[in-house]
Amino acid sequence: KTREQVGISSSSSLELKSPYAGAWIAVLGQLPAGALLVGSFDALRALGVDRATASFLAALPALLVKIPIESLKQKKQAQGFESQVNSNSSQTLAIIYQGGVAQALREVGFNSAQLVIFASTSGTPALRGAFAAALAALLTHPFDVVKTTAMTSTSMEPVNDFALATKILRTQGPIAFTRGLGPRVLHTAIGGAAFFAYL
Repeated sequence: KTREQVGISSSSSLELKSPYAGAWIAVLGQLPAGALLVGSFDALRALGVDRATASFLAALPALLVKIPIESLKQKKQAQGFESQVNSNSSQTLAIIYQGGVAQALREVGFNSAQLVIFASTSGTPALRGAFAAALAALLTHPFDVVKTTAMTSTSMEPVNDFALATKILRTQGPIAFTRGLGPRVLHTAIGGAAFFAYL
């Protein structure tokens, strides 16, 4: 997904260099982020907050961990592509958190939409979860494209997500916001099915 979004050709010999690049970063990052998300959600539910609102609010503290982890993972995934990433550059805190606004909009929008769609459909939990996650991923994918583009930027100056979104739309057209959609919908559908089946 990342390599599709940063414009790496499928014929590039470098693309197959490491299909698991950044995997260990993602796995380690999910532990504290997941703990913050679930802990916050449970605490809010215990206070009587409804499920949709609790899901929205619980995503916020988790983002403090998820944004830099996601940034590091995506830079790792794009290594070897000098036109996208300069892996030798020192990064300030602002640069590590660049793409954070787009990721926050993606995460909050995805979590909220997924729960609403799941609650509004019928069928087995696994099928409803897969459908809800896939549709939520489709609806929030433009934010994902902006996030990935910002996080893999070679600029040593912080990237403004709103300006970047405007630039993508102006220079590449609306179709650019669908890059990497297939892989993202697939993996979120699988994750949604597993999550709601065992919830």
